[in-house]
Amino acid sequence: MFAPGLEIQQIKSSVRARLFGTFDGAPSLGGYTLRRMIGRGGTGAVFEAVGRDGETVALKVLRGFEPAALYRFKLEFRALADISHPNLSLLHHLVVRGDQAFLTMELVDGVDFLSYVRQHPARLRACLAQLTAGLEALHAAGKLHRDIKPSNVLVTREGRVVILDFGLVHELTAGRGVEVVGTPAYMAPEHVHGATPTPACDWYSVGVMLFEALTGALPFAGPMLEVLRDKCERVAPPALGAAAEPQLAALCAALLSESRCVARAERRSLQCSSTPKVRCLLERTCRRINAVTRRRPAG
Repeated sequence: MFAPGLEIQQIKSSVRARLFGTFDGAPSLGGYTLRRMIGRGGTGAVFEAVGRDGETVALKVLRGFEPAALYRFKLEFRALADISHPNLSLLHHLVVRGDQAFLTMELVDGVDFLSYVRQHPARLRACLAQLTAGLEALHAAGKLHRDIKPSNVLVTREGRVVILDFGLVHELTAGRGVEVVGTPAYMAPEHVHGATPTPACDWYSVGVMLFEALTGALPFAGPMLEVLRDKCERVAPPALGAAAEPQLAALCAALLSESRCVARAERRSLQCSSTPKVRCLLERTCRRINAVTRRRPAG
């Protein structure tokens, strides 16, 4: 006998068990068979899943069903629903049924940004160009990522950079009154201060990643409270060593310092994804990157 209520309850129990680490069997959800957990966060978990048509996808399940969590979950999907770019993860479907919510997206088989580019200058240049292109596309659509960090930027075996996890995405037109969210080590100082986020905040995060790729360390490291204190007090990041390539060192320094200038000047224009100095350095560096990658393969 078919019992819809019982079937739904069994599915929910299976997913709940997997979310909290006690998984037995191969549960299905909305026509997708969950193969393995890829990651887990405060709002839910991401699984490798297979649909009825045999396509393998990443399936993100929302844990809990509070209105605020559901709103942000929908916002994450809508952030990319109308954007198609090779350096942004491709979303497929959003399903909200009863007290269940999940979305499916492209399954990116890759490693995090730093693991791929560390000690590989040519890879760093090539991946930086793609990361820049992806962020420019997101900003051009009027959206901020707000959590750019190595684990949210994957690189495939073929060298394609993909920006992931849009759970903290923010509409540039939303104005003031935005909560302070993100990963402290990669957050821009003005965002820590509670200022309205601008695209410069995402570029600051790129600067932190570039600093880490060039030095093997974060510009601000230590306990979270110390990192936040240094950023609140506008402590300047340490200088890069002489071993860093001059163009990349200049770009890194600009990305890590220009963000504070943007905050002081209160530049919040939608058209200004970064100050002229940073934009000029980005464009100049990307031209060099493209010229280099045409002459030799990354690696």
